[in-house]
Amino acid sequence: MDPAKIEFLFGSLPARVDPDDPETLRILLDEGFGSPFASEDWDDEEDNEDDDEDDDEEAMEAVNRLLRRLVADQIATGSPPEVWATAQRLLGLGLDGAGVLQNLSFAFSRVMGELFGDEVDEEERELDPALYAEELDRLPLPTVGAVLEELVGAVREEPGIPLAELIPVVTARLGSGMRRKDVVGWVDEVFGMAVLGEDGPLAILAPSRVVHPGSLIGGVTLSRRLTGEEQRAGVLVLGADLALFGRAGPAELAGGGRLEPVETGGGDLGWRGPGGWLGGFEAEGLLAVTVTTGTDGARITLAAVAEPPAIDPELVGAVRAAYDREVEGPGLPVDAESIILHLILARPGVFSRPQPPLSDLTAAAGLEERGQLFAHGAEVWARGRQLEQAELVAGELPRERDRRAALAILALASQEEPDPAGLVDALDVLHDQALVSVVAEGLLGIEDAGEDLERTAAFAGALLGAGEGEDSAPALWLAALVAERRGEPLAAQALLEEALAAEPGWGPVNDRLAWYRSDRGDAAGAVALWRRVGIDPRSVPELRVVERMGRPGGGVGLGRNEPCWCGSGRKFKQCHLDRTVLPPLPERFEWLYGKPVAYMSGGGRSGRSWRSWP
Repeated sequence: MDPAKIEFLFGSLPARVDPDDPETLRILLDEGFGSPFASEDWDDEEDNEDDDEDDDEEAMEAVNRLLRRLVADQIATGSPPEVWATAQRLLGLGLDGAGVLQNLSFAFSRVMGELFGDEVDEEERELDPALYAEELDRLPLPTVGAVLEELVGAVREEPGIPLAELIPVVTARLGSGMRRKDVVGWVDEVFGMAVLGEDGPLAILAPSRVVHPGSLIGGVTLSRRLTGEEQRAGVLVLGADLALFGRAGPAELAGGGRLEPVETGGGDLGWRGPGGWLGGFEAEGLLAVTVTTGTDGARITLAAVAEPPAIDPELVGAVRAAYDREVEGPGLPVDAESIILHLILARPGVFSRPQPPLSDLTAAAGLEERGQLFAHGAEVWARGRQLEQAELVAGELPRERDRRAALAILALASQEEPDPAGLVDALDVLHDQALVSVVAEGLLGIEDAGEDLERTAAFAGALLGAGEGEDSAPALWLAALVAERRGEPLAAQALLEEALAAEPGWGPVNDRLAWYRSDRGDAAGAVALWRRVGIDPRSVPELRVVERMGRPGGGVGLGRNEPCWCGSGRKFKQCHLDRTVLPPLPERFEWLYGKPVAYMSGGGRSGRSWRSWP
């Protein structure tokens, strides 16, 4: 194989590896040597046979990987030769390897789209080399950066521009040798990245209006009541009231000092500032926060509001109108940022002076607040919860049949009187040790909300009523998680002990109960449980220290019949020979320190184990 191809596809290969051997080439492209086309999923038909490619983001990524894999094979085999020739041309234009792959995959997807179009007879489906060559000649696509720059520029020029107008405007500005419909498709794809990405610069408001929040925060003043806890921690929580300011990123504090974004214990974003930066304000007093922007970034000004402004009924009406626009289509809870952006567009200058906190305005508008979300009724919250659960399941369970099973159980748990036959089936499914932790997280969430705990407790009770013997282990395990969240660890451990008796070999029970025993000083008991399910604590960094604490200690070097070192007067073999003796307190520091760390990082919240069960 051409060394240039090898470098492009794999970077480098050991001398003993022959990429011209067909089987070796297949393995290389599928699995290794830094290949961007590698995937562990290509031959796992069981894992992929049920994927829903229309609405599953993970399945779409699998399609993209497959496209890159097929393009790689075309380059490696030289068939058709235009693919490698185009890759070299694009590399010569300055595109990096990822950009070249993106371009080639896009051209190939266009040809495949034509090939499998509805108007093509199934018996006549055959790749058209001339069409493929034509698509390759049209490359390169505008870069992601170029498209994004034009998108942001157009939105900044016309805040709230309808999406139907934005895409054609940007397409016309970019120009290209490619066909217009191809460029439109590419612009639309980059727009999706800009809106849906975690740090995407654009946002879309109902009905299909696009804004660039970063250009709208300058000169905006939002208010929030400062808590004593925030003062003591030196962290101002943005919450719902200051949600828009999460777009500011790191900022300078007027008067000096740097504000760094941090994640607070409740999952909210906050700003951590220099020592004492919040100390000069009154706890529970209203704080006005103003952002000004410039070429050097954002600057934050804080000011106490001596006389809180009265609630303006017209502003309350605008808040409710913004909410109603957002909730009308999907029927889902509306985020605080969207409401604030609607107000900025509808009432320019509304936040040029302090207003009541958004939480006060939404309450006056008849909306309930949960975190940074608002809703006007239980049915909206229920739909939002269903969406969260669906996203969790889609992200954690790779097989479609497992996803369907998990969602069916979550739906069953939402019923006031679950179907008895469904409960029996659910108990059987919940023995799957990977699926059960995902279901637990879907039921309990991360907020410790009372209604979530009560619903999960009721479901666990219903499951217990439907099962017996070892069938009850998942229900007891789930009930133990509820007890944990309620702050009842002794009750939780008792439930886990009962579950262990019901099914001694079930991994989640052994693992969770092991942590309990470790937390209560029984290192040897914890190690025994881990070993029962095939875990060697000596091979796992998180567990190694517990294993050391669980070894029999004291009397090293004593004969079996010698007096015990403890002074009991009995022989060593009759006293401490096989008993665990904890080392002195200073030697247990790592173990003690590791307990809260393990709880927070190893699934103390959601019921997940620190490891993935086989």
